Amino acid sequence: MSMTGLSRFEISPGVAIWINEPTRAYRIGGGRGVVMGTLFHRYGSPQPIHALEDADGGAVLATLGRHLLDRFWGSYVAVLPLADGYRVLRDPSGTLPCHYAARGKLHVFGSDPDILVDSGFAEPDIDWQGVARSLFLPGLPSERSALDAIHDVLPGMSLDVQSRTVATQVSWNPWSHAIVDRHTDADANSTDLRRAVQNSISSWAHASGSGIAGVSGGLDSSIVAVCLGGAAKLESCLTLVTADPLGDERHYCRTLTDHLGVPLREAYYSLDDVCLDRSSVSHRSRPFGRLDALAYDAAALRATQESGVRTFYTGNGGDNVFFLSHSARGAVDRYLVEGISFDLLKTAREICELTGASFLQLVKQGIRTLRLANRNYVWRAESSFLSAGVVRDQLDIPVEHPWLTLPAENGLPGKAAHIAMLMRMQHSIEGYVERNGMAVIHPLVSQPIVELCLAIPTWQQCMSGVDRAVARRAFGPALPREIIGRRDKGSPQGFAFEIFRHFRSEIRERLLDGSLVQHNILDRPTLEKALAPAVQHDSSAMLRLSLLVDTEAWISRWREKRKTVPPLVAAHSA
Repeated sequence: MSMTGLSRFEISPGVAIWINEPTRAYRIGGGRGVVMGTLFHRYGSPQPIHALEDADGGAVLATLGRHLLDRFWGSYVAVLPLADGYRVLRDPSGTLPCHYAARGKLHVFGSDPDILVDSGFAEPDIDWQGVARSLFLPGLPSERSALDAIHDVLPGMSLDVQSRTVATQVSWNPWSHAIVDRHTDADANSTDLRRAVQNSISSWAHASGSGIAGVSGGLDSSIVAVCLGGAAKLESCLTLVTADPLGDERHYCRTLTDHLGVPLREAYYSLDDVCLDRSSVSHRSRPFGRLDALAYDAAALRATQESGVRTFYTGNGGDNVFFLSHSARGAVDRYLVEGISFDLLKTAREICELTGASFLQLVKQGIRTLRLANRNYVWRAESSFLSAGVVRDQLDIPVEHPWLTLPAENGLPGKAAHIAMLMRMQHSIEGYVERNGMAVIHPLVSQPIVELCLAIPTWQQCMSGVDRAVARRAFGPALPREIIGRRDKGSPQGFAFEIFRHFRSEIRERLLDGSLVQHNILDRPTLEKALAPAVQHDSSAMLRLSLLVDTEAWISRWREKRKTVPPLVAAHSA
């Protein structure tokens, strides 16, 4: 394992750990188990934990990780002994990736697919069915990756490896926190949310140090910035600008940084940072990247290098955690919990104000939602540009994830949509955790914040006709009124169009003659029409094409990697 640059220490007979930061390995039960990553107490000091007390370690082992989930939080993977093997538990936030390769009875786990390949335990062959699946059901977390020999342990899940069986267990289920009986009072919920967010961000600031916050002048990134400023851990803020007005949010960002008294770094998205040969998620086990992400990453890395800090904080996941929704589900949830009431009519009016829909349109959508209220959440497929054969084959494969199954009681459709949004953010959160020595921290996806938001009724998130209403109320006193009241959203999509115009002929060549067409995943005639010189695309088609180009780069990267892999380690090795 020396080729990985990791240090080895024993856990139990047949189980060993290799880690690049031994001080971040918490041994428990006399060394019979270990927690790797960053841990915080759920209650108490925001300082990261340096060692687990014997009583807590014993409780973690005795409960097979339940005590860890209940009394602690952070970014970690735990290895715990079983009577006839061991359990690998991944924390619910998903901020520390966990992949594994199996060769006979040997299972090897790593935070990066390259570790498994470079150590000689896996060959990076492309799983073309896995690639097709990732394009057909974008954002759906799956244990199956798009690399043949590599699988994922999903957030909140455990893999129990025993002598005769290997089985996935649900260790943390969002439905356990989505029971709407905690608070009916929005003020109490906003107070609790403010405390949870402040504590979580303060904890990350203590663990990761001073850094730069990426800001858009929107609610989520502004909340992160104001909490970092309160913890005196904010060196500056960074905003990226596109040539079109939709991607120029400097006015709101300046309002925020003037309020906080910190510098604002401004940078333009640059075509010089875009390379069609390089995937923005080349280090991950499945393709899901976008070309404009390369430019954002490059600008963030330059900013941290210029400032001398090594941490970049984001507001990623805020829309998902705070539940940004423009649907009738909040009203349907309230009806199912409380029945017909004046409060239900108030919620209906608020949703109409938020969405611009008429009352009749709201009622029609609500009735459709009610008819499906007892069914499991249906993940939306995306078939654009895919071949008919791929679509047909994918439709025959069941969509499976335990979080999509509604419980017998309290399975509200709004909460099902909220949980689906939490699932959708996992790819992007997992994909952006480190860049060339720059730690990327997404504090809004911290377990205490997620659990609290799951318990807040969905209808409270549209109070006063605004989205993420509880979060707005929670941080109203701390942020400028212009930020709290902002309803529009910027977007870097103008830069995506700029990339397409600049690289159009090369994009056309790469897609029409690329691996996805050669393996009959994409429909070439449909692509030819879409990539004709005179065709203009809307933003959704542009994002889809950007994903496909990035996927071609991801495939090329792993094919090149295949040429350099060492001989596979014998399956009987310990």
